[in-house]
Amino acid sequence: METGVSNISSVSLSTERSANIFLVQNNFSQQTAGHCLLQLQVSDDSLTVSILDKSTAKLIGFAAFVFDKLKSSVLLQIKSIFKTNDLFKLDFAQVVFVIRNRHFTFIPSPFFEIGNADSYLKASSYYNQNLKTSHKIIESVKAINVFQYDPEIIDYLHHYYSKGTVTHHHNVLIEGFSLLTRFNISNQVFVNLTDTFFDVVVFIKSKFVFANSFYFKTSEDVVYYLLFSLEQLGLNAKSSKVSLLGNKVDEQLNDKIAEYFNAVERLPLTSFVGRDEALQALKSNEYFTTENAFLCV
Repeated sequence: METGVSNISSVSLSTERSANIFLVQNNFSQQTAGHCLLQLQVSDDSLTVSILDKSTAKLIGFAAFVFDKLKSSVLLQIKSIFKTNDLFKLDFAQVVFVIRNRHFTFIPSPFFEIGNADSYLKASSYYNQNLKTSHKIIESVKAINVFQYDPEIIDYLHHYYSKGTVTHHHNVLIEGFSLLTRFNISNQVFVNLTDTFFDVVVFIKSKFVFANSFYFKTSEDVVYYLLFSLEQLGLNAKSSKVSLLGNKVDEQLNDKIAEYFNAVERLPLTSFVGRDEALQALKSNEYFTTENAFLCV
C-alpha cells in the first residue's frame, strides 16, 4: 500500500481464528452469580464474557466464543451459544453489554443535542441506517460517545437480561486509559488490536486528545495509520510512548512498530480489580474492554 508517511515494509499478521476459551469454574452457581457483574462484549467476530465478583472486586471467570462467518449470522450464533451454555441461565446481579464496532463518534458534552445524534454519525461517515443509534457519556473526559448497534442482538440479550445496560468499547478504553495516564507528563499512545480492526487512543500529558479505529491486514497497515494519526495531531513518533494490547499483538508487530517509535511496550497487566488464578492463562490485556467494562457501569 502507498503511504505519504514513509516507506513501510509489510509483514503479514496472523489471520487464524482464535480458539474458544472457557475459564469458568465447574461449580459456578446461582449463589455466586447473585453478587457478580456479567460483562458481555459483542463484535462481528466473537462474543467474549467476563465475570466480576462485586463482593471481592475480583475477576473470577472468562469465556470467548469465536464466530464462524461462513456458518450463519452473528445473531444466530449468539442464540446457539446461549441455548447450549448453562452459564447464561443464571441470574446475575448486574449485566453490561459492550458493543465493539466502528460506528461511533465523539461530541463534547456541552455541544451534544440528543435530537442530532444521527446527524453526528452521518457527518463522520459511520452511520448505518440498519443499526440503532445510542449515546453514553465518557465521564473521565466529559465527552459523549454517539454509537450504533444491531437492535436485534441487543433485544435478544435483553430477553435474558432485561436490565442489562449498553456501552461501547471506546468508552471502556478511554475510561481505563484515563486512569492509567492520570499522572503522565509525556505523550501516550495506546494501540488495541483485536479481530479485524484496531483502535488508537492518544493522551498528551494525561489529556485525552484522539481516538479512532482502523481496519488492518498487515503490520504495514497498523504502522501507517498509527503514524498518520500522530501526524494529524502534530506529534513526533520518536517522542511518543506506544503501549500495545489486544489478542492480535505479537512480537513481529512489536518489532515493526519499534522501527518507528523509541518506546514500545506490551501494556502491563492492569490492576483495577483483582484477578483469579484461573485467569492467568490469559496473556496481559488480551481482552481489555471485556474485562474492564465495569468502568462504564
